[in-house]
Amino acid sequence: MSAITSLPPSIPTPPLLVFANKSDLLPKTAEKTTNSGLALTRTQTILERELEKRRQASLSRGQTGAGGGVLSELGEDADAAAEGSAWGGLGIAENAEGTSFTFEKWEGGDIEVRSGWVDVKRKSGKEGRSPVRGEKEKRGDGLGKLVEWVAALS
Repeated sequence: MSAITSLPPSIPTPPLLVFANKSDLLPKTAEKTTNSGLALTRTQTILERELEKRRQASLSRGQTGAGGGVLSELGEDADAAAEGSAWGGLGIAENAEGTSFTFEKWEGGDIEVRSGWVDVKRKSGKEGRSPVRGEKEKRGDGLGKLVEWVAALS
């Protein structure tokens, strides 16, 4: 994220895709709820929550000096150390105090979240037999959303 937010203004922000590739593994909670919709919501919520934790740790590190306690060291790497007070590329509009990180408020560009799955063809244990029928065979193409997104880039 830091690399994207540090692009010069003359370069347009590249589109970002977060692809939840195992959405078929979620347990079906209700007949009307689709796994892909649930996967999108869960993926975005979890990612925003984790990025908010990182942003808060970065803020506390900036307010308390270099140490900032054990929590500020959690998950810190060379990039995070170099980012300093820039919130690790997680800057959101205007005064961020008291505001949680969301992709809608993020100034780094547009992020699209999509979901899908991969149908793995498994071979049966015996030589010469046809592949075992996959459980996703009748569900369509799990990578269709990814292909649509890539096609829309051109």
